[in-house]
Amino acid sequence: EWAALSIDSTPAHLRDISSLTLNVSKEEFDHIKLRAAEFRAEILDFLKAKRTRLPDSHNQKDRSLYCLNIQFFNVTEIKW
Repeated sequence: EWAALSIDSTPAHLRDISSLTLNVSKEEFDHIKLRAAEFRAEILDFLKAKRTRLPDSHNQKDRSLYCLNIQFFNVTEIKW
Protein backbone atom coordinates (compact mmCIF):
# COMPACT_ATOMS: atom_id res chain seq x y z
CA GLU A 1 0.00 0.00 0.00
CA TRP A 2 2.79 2.44 0.86
CA ALA A 3 4.51 1.77 -2.45
CA ALA A 4 1.39 2.60 -4.45
CA LEU A 5 0.87 5.82 -2.51
CA SER A 6 4.51 6.80 -2.91
CA ILE A 7 4.53 6.33 -6.69
CA ASP A 8 1.50 8.58 -7.02
CA SER A 9 2.59 11.26 -4.57
CA THR A 10 6.41 11.43 -4.83
CA PRO A 11 7.95 13.50 -7.65
CA ALA A 12 10.05 11.45 -10.09
CA HIS A 13 13.29 13.19 -9.12
CA LEU A 14 12.90 11.82 -5.56
CA ARG A 15 12.54 8.16 -6.58
CA ASP A 16 14.01 5.68 -9.02
CA ILE A 17 12.10 2.93 -10.79
CA SER A 18 13.91 0.94 -13.44
CA SER A 19 13.78 -2.48 -15.02
CA LEU A 20 15.81 -4.76 -17.27
CA THR A 21 14.56 -7.79 -19.16
CA LEU A 22 17.50 -10.07 -19.91
CA ASN A 23 18.11 -13.32 -21.78
CA VAL A 24 20.67 -15.14 -19.61
CA SER A 25 22.46 -18.45 -19.28
CA LYS A 26 22.78 -20.32 -15.97
CA GLU A 27 26.32 -18.96 -15.58
CA GLU A 28 25.14 -15.39 -16.20
CA PHE A 29 22.20 -15.89 -13.81
CA ASP A 30 24.55 -17.05 -11.05
CA HIS A 31 26.86 -14.08 -11.65
CA ILE A 32 24.02 -11.52 -11.62
CA LYS A 33 22.54 -13.05 -8.47
CA LEU A 34 25.94 -12.84 -6.75
CA ARG A 35 26.45 -9.23 -7.88
CA ALA A 36 23.00 -8.27 -6.55
CA ALA A 37 23.94 -9.69 -3.15
CA GLU A 38 27.26 -7.82 -3.27
CA PHE A 39 25.47 -4.60 -4.17
CA ARG A 40 23.09 -4.92 -1.21
CA ALA A 41 26.06 -5.52 1.10
CA GLU A 42 27.90 -2.53 -0.43
CA ILE A 43 24.93 -0.23 0.26
CA LEU A 44 24.77 -1.38 3.90
CA ASP A 45 28.55 -0.99 4.29
CA PHE A 46 28.36 2.54 2.83
CA LEU A 47 25.68 3.61 5.33
CA LYS A 48 27.41 1.98 8.30
CA ALA A 49 30.75 3.60 7.43
CA LYS A 50 29.17 7.02 6.91
CA ARG A 51 27.36 6.84 10.24
CA THR A 52 30.53 5.73 12.01
CA ARG A 53 32.59 8.59 10.50
CA LEU A 54 29.87 11.19 10.90
CA PRO A 55 27.81 10.34 14.02
CA ASP A 56 25.40 13.24 13.43
CA SER A 57 24.58 11.94 9.93
CA HIS A 58 21.80 9.76 11.34
CA ASN A 59 19.73 12.66 12.67
CA GLN A 60 16.17 11.41 12.11
CA LYS A 61 14.69 14.82 11.27
CA ASP A 62 16.85 14.95 8.13
CA ARG A 63 16.14 11.40 6.95
CA SER A 64 13.45 9.63 4.92
CA LEU A 65 12.65 5.94 4.82
CA TYR A 66 13.22 4.36 1.38
CA CYS A 67 12.68 0.79 0.24
CA LEU A 68 15.26 -0.66 -2.16
CA ASN A 69 13.98 -3.71 -4.05
CA ILE A 70 16.14 -5.89 -6.24
CA GLN A 71 14.20 -8.66 -7.94
CA PHE A 72 15.53 -11.17 -10.44
CA PHE A 73 13.12 -13.84 -11.63
CA ASN A 74 12.26 -15.79 -14.74
CA VAL A 75 9.42 -14.72 -17.03
CA THR A 76 9.66 -17.78 -19.27
CA GLU A 77 10.39 -21.46 -18.69
CA ILE A 78 13.87 -22.09 -17.25
CA LYS A 79 15.81 -24.13 -19.82
CA TRP A 80 18.90 -25.17 -17.87
